[in-house]
Amino acid sequence: MAGNPFNDAKGEGMKLEICIALGPRSGIKIMNEDEITAEDRAEAVKENEERIRIAKEAEEEAAREAAAKEAEGKEGEGEAEAVEDE
Repeated sequence: MAGNPFNDAKGEGMKLEICIALGPRSGIKIMNEDEITAEDRAEAVKENEERIRIAKEAEEEAAREAAAKEAEGKEGEGEAEAVEDE
């Protein structure tokens, strides 16, 4: 992957990204002349789990915010109807 601009930009983190993308059971053993070790694979699994956790939390927060906005909209509609009835 040497000479690849993406690889050059990622630097040392590229091995981790490749391990995450390919999964812990991939058969890849060497990348850019560096051996991919069991520790590299374990770190990739841990990092991937962390990313999944963060994405899930962000999704849940977005759902809460959307529900709150929807509830505010319904409350506003009810107040508008009450004013119209008067």
